[in-house]
Amino acid sequence: MLTTSIYILIWIAGLAVVEHGSQIRKPVMVLGEKKLRVPIWFAIIAFFPIFWVASQGTPQADTWAYISSFSKSAATWDDLIFTLKNADGEWGYTILCFVIKTVFGNNVTAFRTIIGLIHSIPLALVLRKYSESYTESLFLFVAGCFHTGWMMNGLRQLIAAVIIFAATGLIVKKKYVLSIIIILFAALFHKTAVVMLPVLFFVQGKPWTKKTVFFILFTIVAMYALTQVGVFSSLLEATGYESSEVLTNDDGTNPLRVLVNAVPLIIALISRKYIERQNNTLINVCVNMSLVTTGFYLISMVTSGILLGRLPLYTSLYNLILLPYLIKNSFDKSTSKVALLLMIALYVLYMYVQIYSF
Repeated sequence: MLTTSIYILIWIAGLAVVEHGSQIRKPVMVLGEKKLRVPIWFAIIAFFPIFWVASQGTPQADTWAYISSFSKSAATWDDLIFTLKNADGEWGYTILCFVIKTVFGNNVTAFRTIIGLIHSIPLALVLRKYSESYTESLFLFVAGCFHTGWMMNGLRQLIAAVIIFAATGLIVKKKYVLSIIIILFAALFHKTAVVMLPVLFFVQGKPWTKKTVFFILFTIVAMYALTQVGVFSSLLEATGYESSEVLTNDDGTNPLRVLVNAVPLIIALISRKYIERQNNTLINVCVNMSLVTTGFYLISMVTSGILLGRLPLYTSLYNLILLPYLIKNSFDKSTSKVALLLMIALYVLYMYVQIYSF
């Protein structure tokens, strides 16, 4: 997988030259402002190798479990009704598997392809629209091991995450009713998506204000308290981690992962005066999401990497937008280049460590 990931990064590097060294980017409206963005066809082509490896490559880790569960999933209406009665509210994934099996039969390739498309299309389109550098965001996605850690290992939770991520524009515009509906819909695929209900409200507003920080920290502490009383243990059981042995052997989130995911927040803290002056509503939300991510990871490092360690997925996707913005705008031109090179080197090293410990 390491070799394959390196090939993907080389592909992204080549397209980065095209993105930044040509006139391919055109003005598009992003939250009421004109921004230079790559065409949709370019975004799809750039993301294609990630999709292909995740959906057609050799199954990794929990991919085998998902393939097995798909093979055993409902194939008739009677089976579907029986399964839904015992699905404990997570009906979305059950129905999705039923539809795939109804159309394609017990075809594992079709199953993995459709799941891969559900993951890839929202990610490609959202990053293309909101990131200052689409190829940098893709680099972070691969070097951050989202393609192995989630597209091949936590694919059902990633469905819920990309559904919410696709609603980024609504979240930034404070369209709360529609955002809540989308979050509840995402929870039909993975119950942990409900964590985004309080987060939706508390990530609004300028970063680093006492009110914003207080409410975000309150949310993090509340999630920790719910974990202690077993609320998220019941949610975890629905994800397939029923085994007490798995929980017993859980020694918390790897500190290296915590550090890497905290980097965007650290840079944002250093650049807080610039961020305050710009008052970019999208970036404000991204910084606050990054604060939630870091908080969840810090607690999961000393408690449970399987329980709380799964929750940051929903907010960590916003680091893929935040970090390219910070590197481009928080430093002068020469320092920005150094920061970019440093980011590439350290993330490649992180990818190497993560894949070999995967």
